[in-house]
Amino acid sequence: MQLSDILFRLGIYRIYQCHDYVFTTVTLACQDPELLQALSRRLYPAAAVQCQCTPIAVSRGIRNAVSRAWRLNPSLFSVIAGHPVLTPPTPREFLCMVCNYLWAQETRASAPTTSAL
Repeated sequence: MQLSDILFRLGIYRIYQCHDYVFTTVTLACQDPELLQALSRRLYPAAAVQCQCTPIAVSRGIRNAVSRAWRLNPSLFSVIAGHPVLTPPTPREFLCMVCNYLWAQETRASAPTTSAL
């Protein structure tokens, strides 16, 4: 499942400004996982430059996106995380969950297949 599909299933549709913020931050974090350790200092400012807004707008948009997604499809969080998620995740946890899910998908797709003889 691609990032755009995940966001759609979570209810974070392209019509919402927060979609661009989440899409951009996840893309940046997947490219440089160390950004997940410095959301306010590095990740949000980098996303803000690409989205032509402020880091505060990115932060607020991601919080709103997580809140909306939790209201609409909380069970999908457990699928993405790979374990039961009983409370709404923080923005950092959400971004980490989605990145880990995408990395796992990528790893499975690039893994060599063994054929039965």
